Amino acid sequence: MKSHLLPAHYGSANAVNALFKDKNTGWETIPRFFKNPEEVLLQAENKIFRVNMERFLQLAVGIKGLIELPHAAFDILGTEVEPIYVGVCSQELEIFLDWMHLGPWEQHTFTEGQLVDLFYVGSLFISKQATDWVLHELEQLNLDPARKLGLALKFGICRWVEPSIKELFVRPAYCYTVEERVNMGYQAASILANAQLRVQTERIRRATIPPPINNGFGARECRYYGADHDQSRCAEYWDTLWFIEVGRKLINPVRPLLFAEAVGFVQGLPFEGVTSQCRDIGLDSLNVAFGDIDADILHHVIGKMIDLLPMSAYST
Repeated sequence: MKSHLLPAHYGSANAVNALFKDKNTGWETIPRFFKNPEEVLLQAENKIFRVNMERFLQLAVGIKGLIELPHAAFDILGTEVEPIYVGVCSQELEIFLDWMHLGPWEQHTFTEGQLVDLFYVGSLFISKQATDWVLHELEQLNLDPARKLGLALKFGICRWVEPSIKELFVRPAYCYTVEERVNMGYQAASILANAQLRVQTERIRRATIPPPINNGFGARECRYYGADHDQSRCAEYWDTLWFIEVGRKLINPVRPLLFAEAVGFVQGLPFEGVTSQCRDIGLDSLNVAFGDIDADILHHVIGKMIDLLPMSAYST
């Protein structure tokens, strides 16, 4: 306890004795009962709070340096004469102090908004205990992914980014509600929409252009092998099967076929009219041409979002 932080109620025994003398009460203090209780007054906006300073500094490490700054009025700092000013909203400081007084097994009554305020002020105070506790409580609320992503981008919570984006990415961006767009933020919504447009462009391109077999020449064993293979019945069956079975599923507006599942799906098709050798070459080319485009674009989106995170104890 710093010597200049006096009790928040009337001061030391000597100060109280002086007050008694001025009022001519004839009273006198017993000094051992007026030992410093380590309580001081804090001020946020126009509200005054009395706290146990030792406990407060244990939980709000960032305030310690502020309290230890040189001050012109050491004898009155933290008293009714000059409370210690804390530059946060009074509501935020009140929530932090309410949390500070929670018992180990006591059930809290904080709302989601109050938990967010507590995380904010806990970050300002460099109170890892407070922010760790808030994250645990928020995770118990099962927040919707848009809200979770918005909070992650605001406070630098890296571990929330990937699961939130994975949930949002499987839904078309035009299905996001206004509330979801507001919660995640314009920039995040724009990144997701552009990424989905890129995926959709790839779907349309690959659905409407059947992959050529051996650069259009077909398999050597195919009786139509040569420069005119694209005009053969083998290629015609291949293209027709692609348009009807694969292309439709790739651009299905509700449940499109994932690129990662396309090769396995094509392998299960009958390919009637396509020679077995051309079929095998065509399937081999799909493994190279398709890969896992959805996952690659999703990974890129996650990386862009992580790059937007502000620096915090949770941003890595």
